[in-house]
Amino acid sequence: MTKQITIPEKYKPPDFNKPFYEKQWGKFKCAWKWHDTSGNWLFCTARYESENNKNIIPFYYSKNEWIPKQPLTENRPLMNIHNIVKSDKNILLVEGEKCYDIGNKYLSDFFDVTTWCAGTGGINKTDFSPIADRLVYYWYDYDDPGYNTIPHMKNVLNKLILVCPPIDTPANWDIGDAFLKDNWTIDDALVFIKSFNVMEEKETGVIKQGFVEDIEFPFSFLGYDKTYHYFLQRKTGQIYSIKKGKLNQLDLYELAPLEFWEDNFSDTSKKIPMIQWQWATNHIIQQSNSMKPFSPDNVRGRGAWLEDGKLLIHTGEHILYQGEKIHVRDYQNNGHIYERLPERKINIDCESLSEEDRLRVWQCLKKLSIQNEIELYYLIGWCILAPFGGSLNWKSNIWATGPSGSGKSHVVEQIVLCFLGDFRIFTRGESTAAGMRQFSPTDSIPLIHDEAEPDEEGLQRIKHILSLARSIETEKKAVVLKGTSNQTGMNFINNKMFMLASVHELLIKESDRSRFSVIRMTKNLLYKWQDFKLEIQNCFTEKIGAQIRKRTYDNFERLRENIESFKFAAGVLLKKQRDGDQIGTLLAGAMFFLDGLDYDYDSALEVCKKLLKDFDSYQENDISDEIKCLMKIFTSKVRWINDTDKQEDTTLMGLVHMAFGEGENYNGVENKRAEKELCKYGIRCDIKKQYVCIAANYEWIKNILKNTEWEHNYSVVIRGLEFVENGTKTTCFGDYGTRRAIMIKAEYVLRLSDDSIFMEAGF
Repeated sequence: MTKQITIPEKYKPPDFNKPFYEKQWGKFKCAWKWHDTSGNWLFCTARYESENNKNIIPFYYSKNEWIPKQPLTENRPLMNIHNIVKSDKNILLVEGEKCYDIGNKYLSDFFDVTTWCAGTGGINKTDFSPIADRLVYYWYDYDDPGYNTIPHMKNVLNKLILVCPPIDTPANWDIGDAFLKDNWTIDDALVFIKSFNVMEEKETGVIKQGFVEDIEFPFSFLGYDKTYHYFLQRKTGQIYSIKKGKLNQLDLYELAPLEFWEDNFSDTSKKIPMIQWQWATNHIIQQSNSMKPFSPDNVRGRGAWLEDGKLLIHTGEHILYQGEKIHVRDYQNNGHIYERLPERKINIDCESLSEEDRLRVWQCLKKLSIQNEIELYYLIGWCILAPFGGSLNWKSNIWATGPSGSGKSHVVEQIVLCFLGDFRIFTRGESTAAGMRQFSPTDSIPLIHDEAEPDEEGLQRIKHILSLARSIETEKKAVVLKGTSNQTGMNFINNKMFMLASVHELLIKESDRSRFSVIRMTKNLLYKWQDFKLEIQNCFTEKIGAQIRKRTYDNFERLRENIESFKFAAGVLLKKQRDGDQIGTLLAGAMFFLDGLDYDYDSALEVCKKLLKDFDSYQENDISDEIKCLMKIFTSKVRWINDTDKQEDTTLMGLVHMAFGEGENYNGVENKRAEKELCKYGIRCDIKKQYVCIAANYEWIKNILKNTEWEHNYSVVIRGLEFVENGTKTTCFGDYGTRRAIMIKAEYVLRLSDDSIFMEAGF
């Protein structure tokens, strides 16, 4: 504490109007003296106002000069305390010097008015002991700082009565607004203050007055944040929020029926009992303020969760926990709030899947035409785990790709949805990440997005969906915060497992690749497709799906242990734990479906060695950003006039093949028309030197790459390839001028062309 120096009254206050002060804090308005209980002048404060701010600046006297600084770091006195200790009036405590002036002007005949120094940040440094046992009416400001002072006042004042703002008063309302804006009279203020005869018990916040003792509310107090009070209505099972400063009679009707308010908040001292809405409002606000700040993280929607380390299923209407089925309204939560929502039935009130049916499902799944064996395991593992994914530490996502006719959509609609039943969200095409968030902001049920085509229009949507999937943290759910027009944050709990399906994937970022396992489907040439579709339809029934979920649910604790074994084993084998988490989780789900055995680390490692033996070469086939950029350019569809003067759809890659006479269709005959056609798209084939030249800054190519990471820097990206010549060279594009171009040997471009390239183009 700075050495306290008592200021003789003969000394004049400092010159508050010094240009330096006004330049720093604004125009001087007024000042106040602060004394100790003996009447010694300790310091003063001055109010300065600028266009956008107000500043209360303390000054103290030392060594014949005034210093703009607070001399006391603790035990600061209350305003006018030297007169208050000599009086026996009740105390009116207000917030700030300006409110003190108003209160003292109008109500000093009835109360000893006081305040403390330095606003809400100064209450812990103020000595309230001189008024600790006096009856104190605290008329706080109707804003967040005002609310936040209440717990401290309850601790330091033994006879505290809170003076709450009237119903429908605006935010920031205080005693100054009552007299100066609302034109209250002194009688108005006295009636208002005296209506609050509810005394707060020190530290506990329990109401002492008899008419509100032992009330059993038909709603729960959840707490508050900067903007709202939150309540859980027992009848509806849903959260109800009331904006601070806007609590009115209709809100109270929403919280409880009229009879409740009549029974508990009527003034029975009068001939005709009347509901005292101010009492009720005060009690609701103070009870809410006595809670902890409300955290939306504790709100849990439909889906699977961990409660005390055990699996809990929230279906919307019911909670399934430790063998019991409990209505949401009757569930005694353990700090989490399970809000009542429209029912999503998981349908596990059935027998577990029989071994015979399991084998039949497996035989059918093996007929799917999936490019790599391990990708079938990815699909099965995801389908087994996804309904329960909200309870897993790592949420593995998958992306199913395949050209038209590969049966991809049929797999999603007939197989995947059978595994998940109604316990999922299924979206298509133009659905956005914002829509997904708002549709299920607190759910942990899996999300399938079909027809997620990364065309020019849908690319941004896909990026946002990937961002949503990416926001899930490794070991705990992640909160997604979105701003709103009223300056409050919207909170979304992202706790889902995702499946995307499209002709081709768009996993550009490493963070996306590590969270999505790709399942590449091809056209099924081994089975007659119509017969196979019928087999799928007969095999994957609603009953089978329910029995599969029942089998998983009954053995979920063992499955979770298996997952940890597989994650560790796959991480060791792949030399990267993030890959181990992603792939190990899916393999554990798949192996549980296939054999249902218990796996420790050693047995999981043996399975991983077998299934991941070709993983390195498989990963090498993963396409780099540079190659993807080239593929995006060369697989672009174009329409041109061929040698027979007919319109024909092809790709730039097709034109390159024609220009060089490559492939069995061209028999080494170079096509000059194709060569010329390419120039208008910014591609030139140098037949003599065997180069393909790509214009480094060409508008048509930019349009093709619009809304991708490569739109404005594609030339830099492509030059990152080892087989591309350094820098750019000036090249003539015939009628389309001379431009700087990237030079690539034709053999490398032509090598890109295989069936998968044309599938990506939609052929």
